[in-house]
Amino acid sequence: MTLPARSILPNFKSKVKLPSGHRFFKDCLRESFARWISWATSVFPSENVWFVTVTFKREVTYTKALRMSHYWLGRLIQAYLYKTGYRIRWIRTLAFQKRGVIHFHLLVCGQDLGLLSRKRWEHRWQTIDWNAGTCRIYESDADKPRYLAREITKEGDISWGGNWQGLRTPGAVRCCDSHAQH
Repeated sequence: MTLPARSILPNFKSKVKLPSGHRFFKDCLRESFARWISWATSVFPSENVWFVTVTFKREVTYTKALRMSHYWLGRLIQAYLYKTGYRIRWIRTLAFQKRGVIHFHLLVCGQDLGLLSRKRWEHRWQTIDWNAGTCRIYESDADKPRYLAREITKEGDISWGGNWQGLRTPGAVRCCDSHAQH
């Protein structure tokens, strides 16, 4: 069996010509969210930012998925506060797997977050409920804000929480003055 010519295969790493002033996406909504997420997580070194993916074994309602996600985050927040005395920040997007089941992507940020065991928190997700699927936690990298922003436009669901008080979003995070341009 021969593979199709390279030019026919989709290239997800290819450079797309972006409008003037854009760094991540062609459309202003995702561009603005990617800039904001990138700025919000840049306050911390990469070892203090976790990229988390949580899944479910079977179909679950949106309400139940949120409840389980909030429960897991609540326990993480409590443990982190107890261990470090600091509060975390988190950003969450909702996505659907190819099989149609909800899953979440999160960026969790906190000073000295590495004091908590990622493997332990992966296991804790799996013990919440019989329908809790897998949880994978990685140190974040520079491409994760773009990944979260890409998921936003698919389902349009982003939420954030934690200690965002006192932070002033710089004006450079805003994409364009006119969203109708792109």
